[in-house]
Amino acid sequence: MMNMKLLRWMGIFWVGFGLFPLGRGEAVGDENRIQPVRVAVSISIPPFFLKEREGGIEMDIIRQGFQLQGIPVQPHFFRAAPRLDSYRNRQMDCASTVLKNSGLEGIYSQPVITMETVAITLTQRAIGINKIDDLKKYNILAYQGAGQLLGTDFAAAVSDNRRYRERLKNELLPTMLYRNRVDVVLSDLTIFHYFRHKMATRVDVEQPITVHHILPPQDFHLVCHDAAQIAAFDQGLMQLRRSGGYQRIVEGYLQGDALSDKEKVQ
Repeated sequence: MMNMKLLRWMGIFWVGFGLFPLGRGEAVGDENRIQPVRVAVSISIPPFFLKEREGGIEMDIIRQGFQLQGIPVQPHFFRAAPRLDSYRNRQMDCASTVLKNSGLEGIYSQPVITMETVAITLTQRAIGINKIDDLKKYNILAYQGAGQLLGTDFAAAVSDNRRYRERLKNELLPTMLYRNRVDVVLSDLTIFHYFRHKMATRVDVEQPITVHHILPPQDFHLVCHDAAQIAAFDQGLMQLRRSGGYQRIVEGYLQGDALSDKEKVQ
């Protein structure tokens, strides 16, 4: 027999001349309006989340994934710890940008986004980085939290490096690299390109860079308390990928700035 929660979420009914999906726990009636999925999201990780626009790459993917199933989304923006607490306390239906090994209880979606922290250097410097251990000898600038997120091998490699720093503002990474203030920056390439484009009037961003792939990519998921919500989202996410909508969202935020002939991959 079909799960009753799934029937509530995926069922449809006529109102006037339109079709509207049933919301969580609602019966058909005058007051029956579909309730939005409440999603706890990060307060600001450009270009994945942009609070001022209630958008961003990941936010738009989540919103459109649900909307393709007729389900509205209500984002709530939090800093890291309160975001997860709001989900644990069931103030939120779902939480975004979660690793499978996060320890959060719930049902996990298919990967929503994949992030890969890469080491980026100026090509003219001819810096050779082929493994994590090579980072020990360089002046490095990373995003805040990298030391905790990237695993024990990475933490060991940078623990004794007095020239390793982390910064909250990701826009500093391309700026410091292009001004030759650091040897290496550690960033997700999508984030780096987003800020590279924004810094174009302040620094010469046309300098060729080398991208060193020394760390494994990480898949981030949506986690929800309700399996029916995840089932609906996964279906919408699959539609979004197949239609090309997923890629259009990404390209829209990067303004066409992707891996180019100015980059060398090592």
